[in-house]
Amino acid sequence: MLPLVVLAMTIVSLAQQQAALGQQSLERRKEFLKRLIPLLTLERDEDGSDPRIWMERQSWKEWLETTGELPPDFDTMPADADLPNPLVVEKNGKEIPITTNEQWTKQRELLRGHIQHWLYGSMPPAPGNVRGTMLNSTKDGKTTVNEIELAFGPNHAAKLTIELIIPEGEGPFPVFMTQWNHRGWASIGVRRGYMACIYAGADSKDDTFYYRKLYPEHDFLVLARRAWGAMRCIDYLHTLPYVDKERIALAGHSRNGKQSLIAAAFDDRIKAVIPSSPGSGGEMPARFDRDNFCAGNM
Repeated sequence: MLPLVVLAMTIVSLAQQQAALGQQSLERRKEFLKRLIPLLTLERDEDGSDPRIWMERQSWKEWLETTGELPPDFDTMPADADLPNPLVVEKNGKEIPITTNEQWTKQRELLRGHIQHWLYGSMPPAPGNVRGTMLNSTKDGKTTVNEIELAFGPNHAAKLTIELIIPEGEGPFPVFMTQWNHRGWASIGVRRGYMACIYAGADSKDDTFYYRKLYPEHDFLVLARRAWGAMRCIDYLHTLPYVDKERIALAGHSRNGKQSLIAAAFDDRIKAVIPSSPGSGGEMPARFDRDNFCAGNM
């Protein structure tokens, strides 16, 4: 529950925004967009493409034409100087605290929808067909290192390279998951009795880059793609008899901390998450992470 609550706090009053959307003036929204476009300078690559948008390299204007997206009608949105409370539901103008599992289940799905819509893009459902192919297996002292290629999705076209570092013994072992460039962390975990799962969802090696082409109906960007890839690792881990399925932890630093937090917010099979310094777009509330959004000393 906690990772999802943390991510929900990064969004400025999502429940209030959603309520306001139904009352917005379409003409005001169009007028605001008209004034906004000249203010945003598009930075382009040498080939003339805008690197910040989808992997198809659309410009921002082309993205607007494709999606028909409009800014909200800010005049109709209520002001709230504090962070929204993700454990409160607004109904008929009243704040109702969430006190039951049933209430939380509904709120959790609502928050997950908001987080995908406003922050990270929509992620595909679990493909349900993950399979692994052994690429290499070596011994490193008393540990076994297996390099495995996962395949899943349409025609098993999505690939993800992982390394499993398995300590001596029969297990089941708790799992320490992390990204390709945090191998040192994985080694520490193995020395403490964990097995490690290192996956290629990082700047140094990123097998998730082409997932957008396989799922064109979903607009998940880099952080969400990598988080979704981490979830597919867990699909595979759950097929292994020597894995303690109730003790899977995920860690990452900086943007890897962000993707770790996203994965934990969307996958209840992750029982512990360590998002090291994820910063803006991670655990830091959006309205409190810049000087112009706050007064006094923070």
